[in-house]
Amino acid sequence: MSIAAILLSIYAVFVCDKRIEADWMGILVGVLALLVTVLIGWNIYTVIDIKKIKDDYEKTKLSIRKEYRKESLEYKGKIDSEVTELNKNITKLEKMVSDLDIYGGNKGKWAVFEVGILYNKETAVKIIHEIRSFYENLGVSVKHIMTEEKNDSCSLIFESGGISQLYLNRFKERLMNEFKLQKISVTIKEPWSLGIPIKRNGQFYFDNDKAND
Repeated sequence: MSIAAILLSIYAVFVCDKRIEADWMGILVGVLALLVTVLIGWNIYTVIDIKKIKDDYEKTKLSIRKEYRKESLEYKGKIDSEVTELNKNITKLEKMVSDLDIYGGNKGKWAVFEVGILYNKETAVKIIHEIRSFYENLGVSVKHIMTEEKNDSCSLIFESGGISQLYLNRFKERLMNEFKLQKISVTIKEPWSLGIPIKRNGQFYFDNDKAND
């Protein structure tokens, strides 16, 4: 409508033969109409431009949020994976340190206790019980395989009794003082170095001849 008014005014001034007399009131109205038209046009342009800016902002914000969420999930996944792997390595390291501390590289080997006493079944049973309790306190499962009688001593052989000499040395002193032993020694050996174990009448014996063949 404003554009039509402007065109009509131009026509009236330059084309129409009839003289149009204008007073100051008409000029003022025309100027105000022009200003209102410019103002309305500017407001419309501004509204459209602001809406476009807002749409672009929302799109950009949504895109950044999606990208940030994606990167966060990927980073979290990597961190979780690294933490899991680190925990596994820590567990393995703790197990290795524990085994090294208790077993001292002798895990799975057998222990032969040479006890310096004249063989007495009752005393031997007490010593065997004490040795088993010692291993149980360390969390090591052992099995008494056999007792070998000698002239002035006896050998007590324990399956899976191989542990660190540091623990065995302390335990030997305790056994010697408790049972008033003349001597005691502990030898760590590979399972088959003693011979092939054969069970007869509920007792184990070692066939050294077959082991040497």
